[in-house]
Amino acid sequence: MCGRFTWFNKSIEIKDSFKTINLNIHNDPLVDIPSYNIAPSQQICVIKSASKNLATFQKMTWGLKPPKSTSDSSERFAYKSNLFNARADKISNSWPWQSLYKTNRCLIPCSGYYEWNKSSMFSKTTTPFMIHMIDKTPFYLAGLFSTLSGKLEGDSTESCSIITTEANSLQSTIHTRMPVIIPVESAPIWLDNEIKNYSEIEQLLKPYPSRFMELWPVSPRVGNVRNNDIDLVKPISKLLL
Repeated sequence: MCGRFTWFNKSIEIKDSFKTINLNIHNDPLVDIPSYNIAPSQQICVIKSASKNLATFQKMTWGLKPPKSTSDSSERFAYKSNLFNARADKISNSWPWQSLYKTNRCLIPCSGYYEWNKSSMFSKTTTPFMIHMIDKTPFYLAGLFSTLSGKLEGDSTESCSIITTEANSLQSTIHTRMPVIIPVESAPIWLDNEIKNYSEIEQLLKPYPSRFMELWPVSPRVGNVRNNDIDLVKPISKLLL
């Protein structure tokens, strides 16, 4: 599960990392606005393909509003649920992910994300943890997006979900699942909507190596979405778990 994340890096870092793989992206000043407590239903910055070797930033709602289904029960389920996560083992063969998986893949820039762990199996209290890269560089969460047309011509809304997979050895100490993280060198493959060899895509839906990541406990203030300040990402202990 991934229900909260942060963004406080800069768009120039994304542009520079994409240059190394011959993928261009234009700067967007909106991307440089930090947010330390991003939650479902909020507008987030997403990276999607614009053309060959060109990507673009796009604002989307975090929480997928799926395209119409032939199943009334599926639609009722979707609109009663906030589809902010999609399981990696379901996206290729179940609604509403199946069609989006083929053509509507995106990346969500991330500085770090939060996960909660119960203090013990008998405890009702949980401890939030901050998880990010050891070298503090931005990374990219795998996502799927949907575009719904409005009543007026040119009027459309876009929304997205973050894909999750089994937790790596580091995060498994606090939770069983984690977001799929796409290595920057694999970004062109993930964003390529013309790709037909889906085995290349499936190979990316795996836990990111623990050796590049670290986590630490943070303030329970992060549980309130109205709190959004840099202190949320600071460790409440010097102990790195």
